[in-house]
Amino acid sequence: MLNNLKYKKGFSLIEFMLVMVAILIASALIVPKFLEARDTSQGREEAGKVTELKTRIEAYYAQEPDFSGLDSAFSGIAPRTFSKNSSDQVINMWRKVIKVAPATHGTSAGYTITYEGVPRGTVCNEFIKTSKANFWNEMKVGTVTLNQDSNIADIMKACRVVKGKKNTSTEVVFTYWNI
Repeated sequence: MLNNLKYKKGFSLIEFMLVMVAILIASALIVPKFLEARDTSQGREEAGKVTELKTRIEAYYAQEPDFSGLDSAFSGIAPRTFSKNSSDQVINMWRKVIKVAPATHGTSAGYTITYEGVPRGTVCNEFIKTSKANFWNEMKVGTVTLNQDSNIADIMKACRVVKGKKNTSTEVVFTYWNI
């Protein structure tokens, strides 16, 4: 019997299964954290792009009384950090067209930036939390309007994933006007 053990090679089925279970448990713990970190990063990255876009729009129109013609000038003043589709339209990281348009609020001139296809949940939360620091007068997530007084709970409620719905993305509209 000892001679048979001397020539044994490889793993037994039990040893193999124990290793597989250990790998599955480790994966179950690590993958969700990785996905959450990725989502947080995406939201912050796109918020940084919106900040750069806001800065460019305001610099381009610094000497103008309003933002007329912004929608047609947008493609030319958009930062290079944004991608463009085959129709030369500026798109976000979720491959949806970004729209900008002049807007007014009472007698104040302003503009809107519309983002479609923003994933709800962590991405949306980070996108709005990080963008809030840029002093937008209004941020609309779907049908919920947020402003500078909105707190984290308001943002999380606006960005929550709606259970039972197939489409887990939303539209975000940033509005700025001169005060």
